[in-house]
Amino acid sequence: MRKLACVLVLLVGCPAHTVEDPFAMSSVGAAAPTDDGGEGGTPISATTGGSQGSGEGDTTAASADGASDGASGEAGGGTGPAVCGDGVRSVGETCDGEDFGEESCVTQGFGGGQLGCNATCSGFSTGGCFICGNKAIEGTEECEGTVPPGMGCSDAGFTDGTLACDTATCLFDTSACTLCGNGLVEGTEACDSADLAGQTCAAFGFTSGALLCSAATCAFDFSGCQGTNLVCSEQFVGNTYPQSISGTTVGEDDDILQSCSDAGADYLVVFVAPVAGLYTFDLIGSSYDTVLSAHSDCSGAELGCNDDFGGNPDCGCCSCSQLDLNLNAGDHIIVAVTGYSGAIGDFTLNIDGP
Repeated sequence: MRKLACVLVLLVGCPAHTVEDPFAMSSVGAAAPTDDGGEGGTPISATTGGSQGSGEGDTTAASADGASDGASGEAGGGTGPAVCGDGVRSVGETCDGEDFGEESCVTQGFGGGQLGCNATCSGFSTGGCFICGNKAIEGTEECEGTVPPGMGCSDAGFTDGTLACDTATCLFDTSACTLCGNGLVEGTEACDSADLAGQTCAAFGFTSGALLCSAATCAFDFSGCQGTNLVCSEQFVGNTYPQSISGTTVGEDDDILQSCSDAGADYLVVFVAPVAGLYTFDLIGSSYDTVLSAHSDCSGAELGCNDDFGGNPDCGCCSCSQLDLNLNAGDHIIVAVTGYSGAIGDFTLNIDGP
């Protein structure tokens, strides 16, 4: 009985927390206290145990979340990693898209052009740069000193004229090009829309009518003209080229004298130059020994005369005649076909121009 009373006294005298803490810890999954044979064992504190609600472990997790949110905000402000192709030159990039900083073709040692950026944003692309005057068409150049062979005003969006090269910029010079349809006679045009350059049907040897202008070619349109006061001519062939006219001098009279041949029957046609340039008239394909001459009017004022032309390989030695004449837009001439020493026969007159 006395021993039991001592046990009860010992139990009542133990601190309350030495009994409750082990049970409280086990209720949250903590390890049970180690029994070392002492009085109730050693308790496990919060600092050596697991997470407890709002304990120190939860505070650490919240701090990590806050740091993550701050990093995302800085990236959106442009301090994140560089992205090649977004058009913004970032740290570590030489260029991006069209963002070259202060650089250009000129700062890279060229005369001009459009600087580019390579696919990795690590360097410049100078394929669009050029040095005008080095005789090599490069970058955005259109020419180098002269216009490339085969190119003309039509390649630059115009209808006619002479294309040149600007030696200072190596770009096309279109100042001598013309645009048919703008209502202004310019360059090699004979007319443009209602602008007839002061010409009339009568000026071309017709007796009446209204002179027109071709909207497609800016050359005179004689379809509205009537009659002819060029009484010496047999045919009006208009203003188109190339064209070929067939005829005969058989039965014709002698209307105009030629300086390069004796008198003989001739056939006269009227031709109008649609644009300025060099025109060729020849009698290749004719059946006899021909003579060809050109005149400003029926009075016989001669512009040129040819009997035998050996410069054309189709003529042979002495079988045909050819004339080359520089004419202005709107010039009208009389072309006379005749024969050497009075020869007559069937002829083919070919007309070509610039």
